[in-house]
Amino acid sequence: MKKMFKDPKVTIVSCKDFLYNTNFLRSCTNKLNTNETPEPYISYYDISSKYLTEIIYGIQRINYGLTSLINLYKIKVAIRNGVEEYECFFEDLAKLKEQCAKMPNSEKYKLNYNNMLKNIRYIKKNLPVFEKNKPLDDFTDFKDYLIHNLYIAKNKKIACSYVVLDIETNGLRKANDDILSITIYDPYLGVAYNRFLPLELQPVVLTGYVNGIKKEDLENQKPLSQDEFNQIVEYFNLKNRKILVYGSGNFDRVFLSKYCLRHKIQGFENLNFENIKDHIFSNSIGLATKDNICKVYNITSGSDKHSSLNDCIIEWKLFEHVYNKRLIIVNNQVYEVKKGYVMPITNLLKHFFYLENLGYNLTKLHYDFNLIYEESLPKNIISKIKKYEGNITGFQIEDVIYSLLRVKRCDNRAFVTKNNTNLKFLGRLCDVNSPLENDFNDKNLLNLNDEELNYDKPVKMFTTSDLHSLTIEDYNDISFFLGLGLQSAVQYIKRKIFSKSKIKAQELVLSKDAKIYAMCDLSSENAVLEIKAFDIERLLFEQRKIAAQLYYQRNGRKTFVMSIVFKEKKKGCLQDVIIRIYQVDIKEIKKEG
Repeated sequence: MKKMFKDPKVTIVSCKDFLYNTNFLRSCTNKLNTNETPEPYISYYDISSKYLTEIIYGIQRINYGLTSLINLYKIKVAIRNGVEEYECFFEDLAKLKEQCAKMPNSEKYKLNYNNMLKNIRYIKKNLPVFEKNKPLDDFTDFKDYLIHNLYIAKNKKIACSYVVLDIETNGLRKANDDILSITIYDPYLGVAYNRFLPLELQPVVLTGYVNGIKKEDLENQKPLSQDEFNQIVEYFNLKNRKILVYGSGNFDRVFLSKYCLRHKIQGFENLNFENIKDHIFSNSIGLATKDNICKVYNITSGSDKHSSLNDCIIEWKLFEHVYNKRLIIVNNQVYEVKKGYVMPITNLLKHFFYLENLGYNLTKLHYDFNLIYEESLPKNIISKIKKYEGNITGFQIEDVIYSLLRVKRCDNRAFVTKNNTNLKFLGRLCDVNSPLENDFNDKNLLNLNDEELNYDKPVKMFTTSDLHSLTIEDYNDISFFLGLGLQSAVQYIKRKIFSKSKIKAQELVLSKDAKIYAMCDLSSENAVLEIKAFDIERLLFEQRKIAAQLYYQRNGRKTFVMSIVFKEKKKGCLQDVIIRIYQVDIKEIKKEG
């Protein structure tokens, strides 16, 4: 039998099993309501003319664990055929009748027989009338899906080059959740193609409490066809315009790509997309959502439901604000980058869109990491050390090494303060517990210190368990034993890498065109060394970033990286701590021609 629903979380059961397990539908008290947010880990039921469905939701953590979402846990569905759901108990009824005939004086058999009759009557009374799938119309005019007289862009010159696309889905899994609606909005004409798509992978609408979509909206809808796709491309001139989306991981684009592959629609791969979120760099993990950024500009949709049409319009309004501008979000504060701002190299490495749009040109590099030192810390030291989540341990290791090397800490405050004057303060994002604050006083820039705008430093992340368990005494004790364990490595660094020269911490180096700056963890007149509290051999993408970072730091010097690898037996219990030092050979790749 061909699998009817492709979602792996959907299990097909017989009508008889479904009815038995729900006490003949009497347990189906929690009806699926698309207007209300469901509770996790309880059963919801949708009893329709086609399916008998049980849905259980769970909880998913997104935005680096800062946000909880209700998501699908599993679905059980019985497919009705108009016969089985009414007659599946007649065989049992016949057996009971036969038993009653053999033992006419048995009250037990009579009771069971009467109960079965009541169950069958209850089911017949409470089941909607079975309906076969209605035949779909052969053709729906493309123009029937068009909505006119919508918001028209203020800047027509920009609008003629863009359309906005948004979809609503039945979940976050790009291969297994259905697309429920699709909207393509032309801000130049104030026209949108807006239509629902039928359920194909799943039997019920699961996200109606978010987007307001009901199963009735999807009934008798047809899938997107090649002909309709071609009409969309032609009507909106998509071959010559960019398609704007907003979201992490190219969510809408990948979802639609999967859809087109399933339906054998060709041409989607040739369309040109641009992500509005690429105009925004954020180290405020999980808070740079579309809703939060729109609040900074007082952009509202007028609805608490995320329909694809509403989202398209507010996304365009947001794009009108950020077009030809770039935003930086630092510790929940939103800034616009002005001309003259010197960009930290690690900002560019995390956000490549800046390169093309702000005139930064990273040199292409060839690099080799050559291991020159390796040791494991003694077991008695490892037993005294704990690795905390986030970057607490990374900062701790730097502090210990700085102390052991007696480095000269560079004071970059004057540079940072002057550089910050090229950032325009726009507002503040709301966090989990507080509303958004708009404060347009530029003096806020003065509150940003070197740590906060130095992207060479990772964002400090503390989990709840860290905050409850990490005391200053713990921190100092661990630092003491790290100092003991790192003695040999530090002596090697002092003698072999820096040759007993004066060592600086956080030396600031500007690129030749003064558009990019980098800060060195450790440096001298002859060498630069970066400190990383992770295994760089397992993270090849990090090697590329480290090489680029060292390239802009080196200024003619030799380059090195120290990698501290923590191996755990189980969470919070270390098995080994390995210190590795690599010399990094970096060469520029010359442009052809």
